[in-house]
Parts: sequence; structure tokens; C-alpha cells
Amino acid sequence: MRLLKSDTVKVLAVTLALFGILEALVRVTGLGATPADVAAGQFTTEDVHGEDWRDYLIVGREQSTSAVYRPFVEYTSGPVDGQFVNVTDQGLRCNVNGSTDCAVRGGRDEIWVFGGSTTFGYGVKNDETIPAYMDQMTPGYRVLNFGVASYYSTIERILFLNLLTQYDPPAAVVFIDGLNDFYYNEVPDVSGFSDELANTFELPDSARTLSRLTAALRQSRLITLVLNAFAPEVERASVLLRDDAALARVITRLEANMAVRSAAAERLGIQIVNVLQPVPLYGPGHSTSLVKADVLNLGEHVNSGRGYELIHENADLLADPTLLNLAEFGSEGQMYVDTVHYHPDFNNMIAERILSRLDLS
Repeated sequence: MRLLKSDTVKVLAVTLALFGILEALVRVTGLGATPADVAAGQFTTEDVHGEDWRDYLIVGREQSTSAVYRPFVEYTSGPVDGQFVNVTDQGLRCNVNGSTDCAVRGGRDEIWVFGGSTTFGYGVKNDETIPAYMDQMTPGYRVLNFGVASYYSTIERILFLNLLTQYDPPAAVVFIDGLNDFYYNEVPDVSGFSDELANTFELPDSARTLSRLTAALRQSRLITLVLNAFAPEVERASVLLRDDAALARVITRLEANMAVRSAAAERLGIQIVNVLQPVPLYGPGHSTSLVKADVLNLGEHVNSGRGYELIHENADLLADPTLLNLAEFGSEGQMYVDTVHYHPDFNNMIAERILSRLDLS
């Protein structure tokens, strides 16, 4: 029995070592690339980014880390200490490359910016995000980037109100919304991690362990290579464009979240700007983009195009005095670095427009 146990341990150790060696070789050779890796390679070109385009391959690798649990909002960005992407344990993305010195302290010298991955700054460096450019333009203020992938107005509202119970009110708050509100178009609300968190409570222990193991194996390039070689190709599910009634409920949700956030800000003397952000299927879109059309993948983002049409046809949202409507805001230069995320130059322009609505004198 002892020999069997000893041999089993040896076999397991050798197997794990061989798996590790093969995984390293696959990664070095570039085989078995994940969809995120493929996308980064497709979008990151010299036409889009200029002479330092290879830096953005590093950005792509550094920003593709796992999320971590956070009470009440379900998840936030996991910590990253990279060359161009730095995220603190609080889930804040910093504004300086290679630095994680951006903790929230609260107080009237801070400006808080909330949003999804466009606010976080997917595809760009720390100092090229919307909050980073705002920070560079406002000496005397600390602009904090609370953007998180897949966040939308409901999650941002919860996070904002919770922060107000922990810290002194900031001078101003900015919410950059629209794109993800129509992507996560289920009412009542769910987040990008709701199903995974539900499994924690609903699955039996054995199924939960298997689910976690499966999730871990999905990160393996070696496993991906094997599956791609032997599994039949699965056709991508057709994209569902929601009907107008469903999109109208999304607009009502956005209006309600804006009203709650604005009421809290007014009560505490905080300036607030609710931004209706540019999206690729309304306004200029990709008309000036150098991103190749054959790599664009809108998916459920098609709903923001029709949703924005409904907003501009009959929604009361546009009458909100806190709203900065950038739906038709564009540039003659590069606006996007991929399907939906903004180019640094466009981030700079958006930052200028936001600051034009704030009185920071």
C-alpha cells in the first residue's frame, strides 16, 4: 500500500511536471491562443496605435486578469501590477504607468469616475484612460478610476452609494454609461458574474469543484490547443436584437439609476455628470476607424444602437440637467482601438468634454 501511494505520488508529480513543460512550450510558440489573445493580436496594429503598437500587446495581456469578489457589487477588477496596467486591491486602476499609488481617501480634492471597460480603459495604458486625462487636466484634484469591465448603471449606483458610507464625499462624480446598459439588458438586473456566484450557493459541492476546475482549465493554452484540434467547430450563436419594449425597460432603468445617483450627490453637495457615452452603432461609429471591419464583433452591443435611437425619439432621459449627451460626439481621427473601446486620442477628447461641465474653480 505504501509503495502504491508512493508510486501514485510520483506519477502525479511527473504528470504535472510534463503538463507544465508542455503548457510553457505552447505559450512560447503562440499555439492554443485564447480568444482574448487572438483579439489582441487582431486589433493591435501599427495603423491603430502608431510606432509603439507592440506596447499594446503587453496592455492586452496585463488587462486580461480575473475579477475578484466584492460585497454588494458581486465583483471588481483583480489586482494587477504590470508595466502599463496597474490595479489596486480596492479595484482602482491607476493613472500612472507602473504605479499602484492611487488609493481612495475621500474628500473634496477627489473626483470619482465610474463606468465599464471603456472607463477602465481596455486597450490603452494607465495614462491614456478618460480618468487619467482628466487627472492630468485638473491640478489640485485626484481623479480616481472606478471603471470595471461589464459594469453598468445599476452596479455603479450601488458602488457609489456604498463608497459614500465609507469615505467623505468627493468634489464631483462622473458616470459613463450607455454601452453596457444595453448589453446587460435583462430586467431585473444581473451582472456578468451573477450566474457564477449563483452556482456557489446552488450547486452541490462536487459540481462546484468541477465547475471551478473547468474554469481553471479554460485558461490553459494546452487544453485549448487539444480541444481546437479534436472538437468539432461550433457555430457562434446568432445575436439577438431585443425588441423595443425590452429596450424601453433598459432606458427606464438607466433613468432611475441616474435619478438615485443624482439625488444622493445633490444631498451631499457633490457635482455630478451622467455621460451618455459614444457607441459604435450610433453617431459617427467606426466611420473614421482604422480597425479592420472583418475583426469587429459587436455581439449583444447591437442593442445599444437601437436603444440610442429610442432615447433620442421619446425618452425623458435627455431632459435630465445632469446629462452630458455624447451619443453623436465624434472625431476626424481615430476613435476606437477595437470594436467598442476608445483610442487614447478620443479618450482625451471625452475627458475635455466632461471637465467642461464641472466647476472646479
